[in-house]
Amino acid sequence: MREGYSRATTKRMAEVAGISVGSLYQYFPSKGAIAAALLRRHRNRMIEALSRPLPDARAVSLEVYVRDLVGTAFGVLGLDPALHRLLIENVWRSSLRTEMTGFEESLEDAIAEKLRGREDVCIADPPLTAFIIVRAVMAILHATVVDRPDYARDGRLVSETTQMIVGYLERGPATQ
Repeated sequence: MREGYSRATTKRMAEVAGISVGSLYQYFPSKGAIAAALLRRHRNRMIEALSRPLPDARAVSLEVYVRDLVGTAFGVLGLDPALHRLLIENVWRSSLRTEMTGFEESLEDAIAEKLRGREDVCIADPPLTAFIIVRAVMAILHATVVDRPDYARDGRLVSETTQMIVGYLERGPATQ
């Protein structure tokens, strides 16, 4: 898929892999199935990176905890930026998106659990707060990969995102 998803063909993929098209079809019935397998592999690498132990949320300052979390999430950009971009542009925004079901939710659950009981955050609904944080960080990650890859190596991205999240957590819930 180095030539781009739209130009990739199963015949060309088989050639690059050094196998026959028939052999490729034994494992993957379509180009979409190959993309889904790549997305699963990439998702698993992201989960592995994000599952590394972070400091206990209650043992460090809110800013240190959030910076570690955001830094780890943005560190995922370095795993394979070209693949990340291809998957976002051609797979993530397609029906194959269902391959990621549960990924964000598992992150949300983990973050909600870490935020519960912290005295330095003003949140009324930890699951909603975690949803907003995960989706905001994912949007920034995706926009960085697709629109501004130069920001991936700019430490200010982590700092600014950390400041945004800490400010959100410290200000308290919005009034209705």
